[in-house]
Amino acid sequence: MEPFEQAFRLKAKLQRERLHFVKSELALASTFLDFARITRQSHTRERNVENARKAHDQVAHVLAGEFDWSALTLRGRLPG
Repeated sequence: MEPFEQAFRLKAKLQRERLHFVKSELALASTFLDFARITRQSHTRERNVENARKAHDQVAHVLAGEFDWSALTLRGRLPG
């Protein structure tokens, strides 16, 4: 296998793993929110909401790394 082909396959695998992670974290956040909604104990509710926030933050962090900032950089350098 040529280095370019291997790099392409590894990048594709990384993208699949990131997608799997994002889906899992979103499902986890949703589960925490479901439990927060039905629990009667305020400290348990707050802990579940906080855990949902942590899962959300992890997803936001992963997705922020996926954003192509070069388009914004180039746009700022264009005249007019």
